[in-house]
Amino acid sequence: MVNLGFMELPLSGKYNLLLVVAGIATGAFVIVSTFQTATMTGPALAFKDSITVEKAAAQFIDSCRPTLLVTAGWCLLYYNYLGCAVLSVFLVTIFKIIDAKNVNEKFSAVAGRFSGNMAEQAPVFLTALWINTLFVDAGSAPALGAVYLAQRLSYPFFYIVCGEFTTWFEFSTQVGYGVNGALLAGILVTGFGGDWIATVAANPVSAPLCAFLLGSVSVFPTLPLGPLLMPLHFFFHRTVHNKPKKA
Repeated sequence: MVNLGFMELPLSGKYNLLLVVAGIATGAFVIVSTFQTATMTGPALAFKDSITVEKAAAQFIDSCRPTLLVTAGWCLLYYNYLGCAVLSVFLVTIFKIIDAKNVNEKFSAVAGRFSGNMAEQAPVFLTALWINTLFVDAGSAPALGAVYLAQRLSYPFFYIVCGEFTTWFEFSTQVGYGVNGALLAGILVTGFGGDWIATVAANPVSAPLCAFLLGSVSVFPTLPLGPLLMPLHFFFHRTVHNKPKKA
């Protein structure tokens, strides 16, 4: 434990920050590598001037096809994880395959986190995946989506092995945060009138790395709003909602 006076930094145990750093490095490497291998083709909604309506429709569907498959994969995976949560109860209470004496409350709670964490991330991932595909790049978006599905597949195993949340999860979750950051970076650059494909081509390492950090630091340490909201939250909690009891 490193004591900085105003805070403590654990360097061992369940919340080892060294594992967080290693997880961030892993996520950054995966995102940069994905952009290095993906072929960026432009937005799905971009058509040639002389193209017919029929060809435009066919081209649009072809451009969206990989993202369609990623979305279907996400839905099927989510349903499987949701089923695991139900099975964790049914196997004990209904089918009697598992003796209730051999499990505790964590058994179903852990299984519930497989789909729970996935659902918590869903609004950002699915929205950013499709906006990026339609308006930014239909080549890299599904490639990032495929990486995200691989990350979601790895997530339950950390809970199964660890039995609870630890910073070992960072090797999985940082990849997911990075994917969302990369998708959002493309949306932001395009939204502000820039060219994301040209930006990545000119900066093949630094642009994806910055995109990864956008997703990573938005979750923890929750920049830019966390440093503002948490002190306010604590101040009002301490002075209004949880006043010290008078002796």
